[in-house]
Amino acid sequence: MRNKIDLQKASRPRRCPLCHTSNSFDDDATNWKCRECSHVVNKPPADNRKQPAQDQGHRNNRLDNLIPQIQIINRNDEIQNQQSNVVMPAIQVPSNYSEKELTAKKTEKLSEKRKISIPFGYTRIGKKAFEDFYELEVINIPATVNAIEDAALSGCSSLSNINIPNNTIMIGRRAFAGCENLMEITLPNSLKSIADEVFEDCVNLEKVIILKGATSIGKRAFAGCSSLIFIEIPNSIISIGEEAFEGCESLTKVTIPKGVTSIAKRAFGECYSLTQVRIPNTVTFIGDDAFDCENDDLTIYCESGSTLEDYFFENGVNVEIV
Repeated sequence: MRNKIDLQKASRPRRCPLCHTSNSFDDDATNWKCRECSHVVNKPPADNRKQPAQDQGHRNNRLDNLIPQIQIINRNDEIQNQQSNVVMPAIQVPSNYSEKELTAKKTEKLSEKRKISIPFGYTRIGKKAFEDFYELEVINIPATVNAIEDAALSGCSSLSNINIPNNTIMIGRRAFAGCENLMEITLPNSLKSIADEVFEDCVNLEKVIILKGATSIGKRAFAGCSSLIFIEIPNSIISIGEEAFEGCESLTKVTIPKGVTSIAKRAFGECYSLTQVRIPNTVTFIGDDAFDCENDDLTIYCESGSTLEDYFFENGVNVEIV
């Protein structure tokens, strides 16, 4: 019967069995310690005999069973040995993550992929990085990303879900425009503004939640989202841009939060199903045809003391004071 493979050889190991770094061991009286990952290999007893030579293929199979399987989580997390449940310090991978941008040049060979996972450490998804990746269905964006630039994922017509990291502070113009299969989106509170045309023509988008943080909704930000039935606007928003929700034909109710001061022209134009809009008395400016919905059932609910009653009356819109 063949003896088991013994990793504790009398001479110093040439390669660490954990991180595979060559000639990385420091020597002391009882063991060898890897300088890269701190893995320890115990020295064998002085009378340990040399193991008999074995078939190379058999040796490799045995080594595969002996070398721990590891999962790298984060630089400061721990690594769990999945075979023996031994917790070891995480391997430190030297890397400069500062302003690491994923550019269109770096992604040009990925255009036919259905699933893409962006490596941990990238901080920016560059301009047009994944533009018109028609086959892309799933994209995993790491928590290190804080900026998604202009048209980064525009035209990804098969993409059905996007998880935007919580520390994202900027999403550029048309970043997700034309993502026709996208159904729901939550925008984090780290965003400062909702860019122009950012979700334009996302025709199957049904639900949008904007967490408190952004102060403006840009021009045509959600225009042409014909399936949109729910939009949650936080009270951090001050202005709603031109044609921001134009052509949202399925939208039936909108509540403008306290804090909004201006609603630009045609902001809700061609919202043919819109029947109820609640507007606070903080709104002091409404642009031309802001609620040109061609719907006789549309009623605007204004707060008592609002100066908007005359405006809507003169434009032929039903008004009720609440």
